[in-house]
Amino acid sequence: MNKASMGRMVIVRTPSPFNNSHFHPGIITHAWKDDYINVKVLPDCGAPYDETSVYLYQTKEEGEKSKNPTRFAYWPPRDNLPATADALASAVPEVSTGGESR
Repeated sequence: MNKASMGRMVIVRTPSPFNNSHFHPGIITHAWKDDYINVKVLPDCGAPYDETSVYLYQTKEEGEKSKNPTRFAYWPPRDNLPATADALASAVPEVSTGGESR
């Protein structure tokens, strides 16, 4: 489970759209709790602005089911990442440790 801390990136769902989208990147500026934050919203084609006292969810789907589905933040999805350390090890090519001539 992700924990909120200053400087981490999140996705913010805003009540009003910017450049035809309600979803924008944001940077946590203060973490009240692990699920309650202040965030600097960085809308596409708009000036950065602050949102305070925003609930932070682990996923977009959790936010959409919340009491306020028009204003929330969630962690960016981590698509295409190996699920386990073994999967990661098999995805990374072996690196030579030296001793070979070029």
